[in-house]
Amino acid sequence: MHLLFSYLYEQAYTYGKYYYYYKMHNIQALIDFTREDTTNLDI
Repeated sequence: MHLLFSYLYEQAYTYGKYYYYYKMHNIQALIDFTREDTTNLDI
């Protein structure tokens, strides 16, 4: 039972870590896109 709990915890931690990086990457991409958009509007 303890081994199963450790496995599930490890899976959840790994998933959470990748989800966090994915979310941060999306936010960064959105910021870059908005920055490009504003520079295009300035011209």
